[in-house]
Amino acid sequence: MLISLFVNFLEEGADVIETYGQLIHAARQHHDPPMTAKAFADKIDVKPPFVTDLEKGRRLPSLETQKKIKEVLACDEYPELLFDDLAAISNSDSRVVAEDISTFVRKSAAIRNLIRAIQDRHLTAKEIFVTLNRKGHPRAIPPALKRRRCPRPGQGDGCAASALC
Repeated sequence: MLISLFVNFLEEGADVIETYGQLIHAARQHHDPPMTAKAFADKIDVKPPFVTDLEKGRRLPSLETQKKIKEVLACDEYPELLFDDLAAISNSDSRVVAEDISTFVRKSAAIRNLIRAIQDRHLTAKEIFVTLNRKGHPRAIPPALKRRRCPRPGQGDGCAASALC
């Protein structure tokens, strides 16, 4: 499901949201009617400058505030999982992981081993997508996964058989 959500997001030509702050800003603007920083701050019990700091990436919320943010802003366009993932990615503390993934990984040695295998083999999102869809689910790689270049320095036009890392 997450892969299809990701692919649909890319195929629709939506602006790519890369940070937690960008997500908060976009979700606030998407709200009907668009929510001002002050109105949003009131809903999550913080001061408006804190919202500005969140959106500019200068601060991160506590877990309690992060849950309030999801409750107010999550919708079909910006699902809760996206808030969890970008909050974890934006945090420089490597111990912070999206709650759903953290719980899943803690409970399953097989998942931990799978993640280590992906790391050891330096598999890319495209390679994983191809592998997952090879058995019983033959599909072409969505054009969105072919468009981007590898962001790894020194890899030229892309790394081995991957357009998306």
